[in-house]
Amino acid sequence: MKPLFVIWIMLVMLTTAAVFGEELILEYSDGPVSIKNGDSWDELYIGDAIPADAVISLEEGVVAEISGEKENITLSKPGVYRISELISQKKKLSSWNVGSLLKNKISTVTQARKEKGSEVMGVRGAQAGSDTEVEWAEDEVNYIKDAKVLLEQNKVEKAITLLKEGIEGEPDDPGEYNFYLGVSYAKLGKPARAIKYFQEVEPDPYTDYFPEYVLISGTLYLDSMAYEDAEKLFEMYLENYPEGLHSQIINYLSAISLYNMDERDKAISRMKKAYSMDKNSEIGKMAEKLLASW
Repeated sequence: MKPLFVIWIMLVMLTTAAVFGEELILEYSDGPVSIKNGDSWDELYIGDAIPADAVISLEEGVVAEISGEKENITLSKPGVYRISELISQKKKLSSWNVGSLLKNKISTVTQARKEKGSEVMGVRGAQAGSDTEVEWAEDEVNYIKDAKVLLEQNKVEKAITLLKEGIEGEPDDPGEYNFYLGVSYAKLGKPARAIKYFQEVEPDPYTDYFPEYVLISGTLYLDSMAYEDAEKLFEMYLENYPEGLHSQIINYLSAISLYNMDERDKAISRMKKAYSMDKNSEIGKMAEKLLASW
């Protein structure tokens, strides 16, 4: 019996190693992140190792990025987290294609779009009553326009430099600058930095970039397990654009947020809506699969 007992112990150890063996590191943080050490808390620094069975905490306003060999985790809500539970949640979100949808939509947003706001800004400048304001408004449009061209060409760092230069001039709509800065960092695979810029945007359904802002920032919030923040944006979009260009995918993502908020009935209703909008689309097929499992 002794050899069998030894084998059993070894199997238990191997299983434990599989669950807790992945060591992560603190990749990025813009504020205090702490790790529980017995009855006390120690501050973590960039590059510090975080065991998969660790408990960490974030303060209000902190966004952090934790990277591992298999999973990258972004956190944007204050609270206390057990890393092993975060890994489990992230794997579930990955199985629901949240990460892959995010990548696809970032690519779509950074493609060249027709300018819709340049004439409007010019008119606003004229109505303000001075030629200087008209010129300032035109310059503001050029910053955004040129940055979008750079993003289309995949010159993301140059786009970031240009946008930061433009926003230093205190533009009339800093939200659009922050939106494209967020998109830029998301495109670079730096979600925590992206979220910091998206948090500076005041959601306005009447801005040209509002639909894409909701789609990208909402998906980032969802992927960072900030379900309530994601759902607020998704609700705002669906209230204003129930049949909009992104309404099917927004319904799909909203359903996932609601499901993780334990609002199962509402989640199923919204997922059914996503499915019914186009049953044969990629989103429709994913919605059908999830509905069968829920």
